Amino acid sequence: MKKTFILVFCLLAFAKILQAQVATEPLTPVVSKSVKVIFDATQGNKGLMNYTGDVYVHTGLITSASSSGSDWKYVVSQWGENLPKTKLTRTRPNVYELEISPDLFTYYNAPANTRILKMAFVFRSSDGNKTGKTADGGDIFVDVSEFAFNIAITTPQNNQIFNTGRTIEFSAAASDSCGLTLLLNGTNIASESNRKSIAYTLPDAVSGNYLLKATAVKNGETAMDSIKFVVRGETPVAPVPSGLKDGINYYSDDSTKVGLVLPAPLKQYVYVLGDFNNWEFSNDYMMKHDTANKRFWMILENLVPRQEYAFQYQIDSNIRVADAYAEKILDPWNDKYIPASIYPNIKAYPEGKADGMVSVLQTNKPKYVFQHNFEVQNPQNLVIYEALIRDFTGAGSLKALYDSLDYLQNMGVTAIELMPVQEFDGNNSWGYNPCFFFALDKAYATENFYKQFIDECHRRGIAVIFDVVYNHATGNQPFAKMYWDAANGRPAANNPWFNVAAPHPYSVFNDFNHESVYTREFVKQSLKHLLNEYKIDGFRFDLTKGFTNKVSTEATASNYDASRIAILCDYHRTVVGTKPNAIMILEHFCDNREEKELSDSGMMVWGNLNYALCESVMGYTENSDMSGLSYKYRGWNQPNIVGYGESHDEERMMYKASQWGKKTDTYDVKNKVVALSRGEAAALMLLSVPGPKMIWQFGELGYDYSINHCENGTISDNCRTNPKPVRWDYDTVASRKRLYAVYVALAKLKTQEQVFRTTDFTISLSGGGKSVVLRDSTMNVAAVANFETSALNYQLALPKTGWWYDCFSGDSVNITDVNHTFNLDAGEYHLWLTKPIFVKLPKPSDIIVRNREKVELSEGLTVRLIGPQTAEIRFKTNHSNVKVQVFNTAGREIKTFKNMQHSNGEAYVYWENVVKSTPVIISVTDGKKTISQKVIFE
Repeated sequence: MKKTFILVFCLLAFAKILQAQVATEPLTPVVSKSVKVIFDATQGNKGLMNYTGDVYVHTGLITSASSSGSDWKYVVSQWGENLPKTKLTRTRPNVYELEISPDLFTYYNAPANTRILKMAFVFRSSDGNKTGKTADGGDIFVDVSEFAFNIAITTPQNNQIFNTGRTIEFSAAASDSCGLTLLLNGTNIASESNRKSIAYTLPDAVSGNYLLKATAVKNGETAMDSIKFVVRGETPVAPVPSGLKDGINYYSDDSTKVGLVLPAPLKQYVYVLGDFNNWEFSNDYMMKHDTANKRFWMILENLVPRQEYAFQYQIDSNIRVADAYAEKILDPWNDKYIPASIYPNIKAYPEGKADGMVSVLQTNKPKYVFQHNFEVQNPQNLVIYEALIRDFTGAGSLKALYDSLDYLQNMGVTAIELMPVQEFDGNNSWGYNPCFFFALDKAYATENFYKQFIDECHRRGIAVIFDVVYNHATGNQPFAKMYWDAANGRPAANNPWFNVAAPHPYSVFNDFNHESVYTREFVKQSLKHLLNEYKIDGFRFDLTKGFTNKVSTEATASNYDASRIAILCDYHRTVVGTKPNAIMILEHFCDNREEKELSDSGMMVWGNLNYALCESVMGYTENSDMSGLSYKYRGWNQPNIVGYGESHDEERMMYKASQWGKKTDTYDVKNKVVALSRGEAAALMLLSVPGPKMIWQFGELGYDYSINHCENGTISDNCRTNPKPVRWDYDTVASRKRLYAVYVALAKLKTQEQVFRTTDFTISLSGGGKSVVLRDSTMNVAAVANFETSALNYQLALPKTGWWYDCFSGDSVNITDVNHTFNLDAGEYHLWLTKPIFVKLPKPSDIIVRNREKVELSEGLTVRLIGPQTAEIRFKTNHSNVKVQVFNTAGREIKTFKNMQHSNGEAYVYWENVVKSTPVIISVTDGKKTISQKVIFE
């Protein structure tokens, strides 16, 4: 009998080693002794499974001095540092051992008075590219004991759920032979004398909450371990109480209780775990099941008002998720990197108790009281500014954008479109990887500061539009996790919210099934929440082409799809039913007939004219037709095209001009001053056409870093969503200030003058010469521009004869023939009005360089006249391949220097026969950056 027991116990212990990602010998490591760590690469995230190279451990300690359960102390080696003491021994395929000796204090070089709580591990390949972690990608932790004499319960695991009627095996192991006892809910169920292990079999377990204690006694010393587990009975059945919606329900008349409702078709049972029950399973926290509506629910009571409670749902035996409707999420991997200046006093993550993302509830939480009622005026004439909070300022916070509202208001912006701010994976992102749709991401601000920002925008007359992503979600989204095909790494076939795979070719992550009533209900509830809770003014929907379950290819995805129209109209009815004047903009790019129907239903669509505007600026006019800016050109009834030349997803016009701008003997678009001037002409065409328009952040200053700019200065498709340089210093450059001034003037004219909302207009936007003519009882407008790289005589039919006024130059002309010919130099543009409205644009400031005077132009570029006709040009650079060019103000090249001399980190050249008393543009490039400045030598 004794031999049988020992064999059973050994088998149990061996099974534990095989099943666990990490096991130890002894079972409970003691801080003052050596310990063997056994790592099974087939468990956890399986990042090292079947790897045949050397495996090392990255390891440290969690101590009483750790600020959180993931704050490692006394780390043995740096990441990637391959020390002999951190190399594991492969004992068989996928199983490794590491000896930590002679004790934890010595191995980790921790002072003897350190209170060690846990060992922390990440296993890795020798190059660090493959890692062995927990199943959800977290660090691995092993509890340790301060005491040499100890006991540990080996089966079952703590906080486990068992079904009624099953047999449960109990076992415990002590560090030494001693007296052992097992107590179940206070009743002695097994005892042994002078043994190291004890076991007991509980047959036909009945429903209840259980406490198992194991005690060891030797020479008057007692050690103890305990676990709790639950034997669940039948799931209680009851209808969801009237008035409760899916998610977290707060009661206006009782701040001590909360109603939780979880839609979960096909699931058998759900437990709620959280701070309110010490994260322990209890049948008292088993949710009731509304079988008719396929929802689980319960009422939490006796809560402390204003106290934050973290919680999750345990669904069936193996699924742990946060509440998909939670307004605040705790992220175990990324919250610790959010500065307190952005989000102070983030609630601590419940380390060791939760698994993955955690939801938070709080009754009677401090509410932000909105001060300003606001409704969008003239939505079809909006000037929208698309902003990525991360890259708008160096601080990367909503507060920094808040502090910049003067800039946007002065610019004439009437709406700010925030790139996605719903909770997304990580902290550093464009935001198109969402996981929670009711919570706003803490990486930018607190919930109430989002509201304060929106309120302040409304005070200034600026609408706020959220860019929202309902096409897809990451694997952290609870509904994806609840029905997941782990073998194939995708949503399961029975998932009520997600498709197994996207039926269209454009999706990423996990594709929502918008034909499903569950998805539709979820999206609608989210839209209502954002409109009601945050008082925003509308949405820009990402990738609405994907809101269909009709199977398509890249060739057919844009074809007319009536089912997609029906889905979007359903969402639109929810939006305007919640807030009648709310805006709904679609990133659609589908068949014109389909987009016209959506427009006729009251929605707006993105109008991407990036290619045409870039071609125009670069001087290539053959494929530069901007006609798509006009709703009339597309045969629409309403001006619902949000036209733009740049967006977060398009290459920057000024970057393309600098790389591929057209160059002739007399004109060079690559010259930055010339390109920026052509950008002014592009802005004129863009903003003159009636209908809403959008400006991508810093486009108004001629932002010229590629969309694929890497943080190390290189260009790569892999860097598309990486942070980009913040260049507020652009507003000190004269040619950029002028471009900004043009945007300001046009934005204000567009929003303040009735003629820019006229339906009586004609466009000619397909050739090198382009024009927009607006007619209204208040005045007439003619915007003309020459995008050729040579002069052009451009004939235009004007609405009337008489006096016309050039808005930007202050000139006026008496037109005697409506068929008027404009003589336009390359890149020249004009805005003619029949009312004397003048906007004084800043002239590019001319830097005067006089005899023997050294002048710093910009960013390490200096010039000096060293003789009556000779100038010295110097540029601070470590690059050897430096080129200096001199142009006249029309962009014609005067002189080029390629073979520059170098000394003390400067490249320099001498220009003889300097052009004097006439403005010239000096441009220098070293392959990394280009600087241009207008100069007059006297």
